Amino acid sequence: MAGNGQHGRWVKVFTALMLTFTVVGCQRIGRMPDEVLTSDSMPSAESKKGTNSPDLSKPFDLLEASIDGDSLRVTVRYGGGCAPHDFSLHSNGPALRSMPPQQLLRIEHRANADPCRALIQENHSFDLSSFRASPRGVVLLRLDEWELTYTYE
Repeated sequence: MAGNGQHGRWVKVFTALMLTFTVVGCQRIGRMPDEVLTSDSMPSAESKKGTNSPDLSKPFDLLEASIDGDSLRVTVRYGGGCAPHDFSLHSNGPALRSMPPQQLLRIEHRANADPCRALIQENHSFDLSSFRASPRGVVLLRLDEWELTYTYE
């Protein structure tokens, strides 16, 4: 009998500790800064997938990427077909100090609440002149799994 009473006391202590950890843990999550909860500055981990910002960007496949002069030309594929879709190119922070400098890039895809599911493939072009980071005329661009050398004068 004495052993059974001691077992009951341990169960009560364990339950009280678990309740305390749950309450304290939930309060800390509510106080975390927004930068920790969002990952729009991080590249997508999926191979050859478009990078996703939780606020704006919707999933898409990046099929091809190449540089033509001062333009980045990409071929994308996405689900839609009932509303226009917008694609925009953004940096993922400042150029990295290396030789040659490296610039991390991401493409954001706005689907404009398109409910359709047709598989659409499109070509898009983006101006790269704002990413000139080296007096030597060369920048290595990193767009998801793609590495592209941007040469300019």
